[in-house]
Amino acid sequence: MYLPVGIYSKIVPFLIDSGSSITLVSKETFENLPEEIKQTRKKGKKTLWLADGSQIENKGTLRLDMEVGGAVLEHEVHIADIGSDAILGLDFLMNHHCLLDWHNGVIKLNGKDVTLQSKKDQAGIFRVKVTETVIVPSGHELVVGTQLVRRGQGIHPVDWSGTQQAILTPLLSFMERHDIVVAHSLVDAAKNVIPLRVMNPTEHDVTLYRDSQPAVLELITEDEAVLDSQSQEGLESLNVIQSDDKECDEASFRKREGLLPEHLKELASRMSSSLSDTQRNQAEKVLLEFEHLFHSGSGPLGRTDTVKHKINTGDSAPIKQHPRRIPIHKQAVADEEIKKMLNSGVINPF
Repeated sequence: MYLPVGIYSKIVPFLIDSGSSITLVSKETFENLPEEIKQTRKKGKKTLWLADGSQIENKGTLRLDMEVGGAVLEHEVHIADIGSDAILGLDFLMNHHCLLDWHNGVIKLNGKDVTLQSKKDQAGIFRVKVTETVIVPSGHELVVGTQLVRRGQGIHPVDWSGTQQAILTPLLSFMERHDIVVAHSLVDAAKNVIPLRVMNPTEHDVTLYRDSQPAVLELITEDEAVLDSQSQEGLESLNVIQSDDKECDEASFRKREGLLPEHLKELASRMSSSLSDTQRNQAEKVLLEFEHLFHSGSGPLGRTDTVKHKINTGDSAPIKQHPRRIPIHKQAVADEEIKKMLNSGVINPF
């Protein structure tokens, strides 16, 4: 049986082995840790023996923050060449007062039940990774595109031709490290891009980098489904977050096809006259890669205090002007500009 453990924004299945006196992680699992964590490795002092009496090399030890059942526990692990991703040993089970209930497939950890998984169950649980680096502005909520992380040659039991319901569960360690809130979501795992809703409640912008892993996706099997067969027709009308908002899919499609959005076509055409065909193609790729930095012409421009300007008026004192009535033929234009500023949040009626 396996215990899914969150380690620095990644889920690692730990094989529970009460016959092992220590907890181990494989060399591959260690290599996938953040660089600053890998640098804390210490020289291994213990000699590691297998059950058959053979000896394996101890490649070092380090202390890891392990997220289990919503709690973060610190524990020392040893690094070695083992067949599994990781082994949960007797030292962890005793230090954290674990009680195993093999019949019900749960482990009681510090008074809380955590469901275990068999090797077969592992095929239905995946990590998801962010497809493109995005910046979540302060106080904003975004839908971020994610994809399944595929490991090795395993077969993922996802029906790509239809709808495959799944639950997205955020990783606590990811939220704490990035100061961001990730929503639990019901999604369609058969989509190429799986939407993930995030919110930045802080006073500073947060960057989510490409390939970072913010959540775990678990497929919903038929015997777990709440709906009966007669309700399957209304499956699409459930409150499932779809990627059909085109918020993620359109940008991915344009990048895949090399298509510039409308608001950048004029810019590309103006610079084309002075560039060769090769240079023009390279320039369009740069525009496509950084299209999120250009204003599309609709919606608010945003605000920044990165650059500040001062206007030196010298000794001139402020002046007042009496309000004047706008000529009737300019009234419509003024009303339209006021509406634009109102919609963009530049002004408000209160």
